[in-house]
Amino acid sequence: MDTTLQGTNDIDLAWLLAAFAAGPAGWALTQGAGYAIVKPACASQSGFLLGIIALIGLMAAGAGAWLAWRRLSSLRAVAVENGGRDIDRSYFLAAVATGMNMLIALLIITTMASQLWSRCE
Repeated sequence: MDTTLQGTNDIDLAWLLAAFAAGPAGWALTQGAGYAIVKPACASQSGFLLGIIALIGLMAAGAGAWLAWRRLSSLRAVAVENGGRDIDRSYFLAAVATGMNMLIALLIITTMASQLWSRCE
């Protein structure tokens, strides 16, 4: 990431957009793959595979939150909340991506918890 903070470049924006998309992608993986694997997992009376899928989704959301937080903390000193510069917009996107990924991680954790208590009812 840009450490000079003179402006944002395309690589910084690509990392920020990847951070923004990581949480929803992890949640979609958790829901889609979990739905596809629930019948075989319940037939074998093993929820281990469901937990692994949820853990992978949680790791994706956590990685997105970490990337966004890293960019947010590097831009905090120079960004203005009411500004219209690229740095200000990147700061806003990093703040939104951090919060969104944390909420999606919480959603995946609650999904994991419900799978642990009532896997195959």
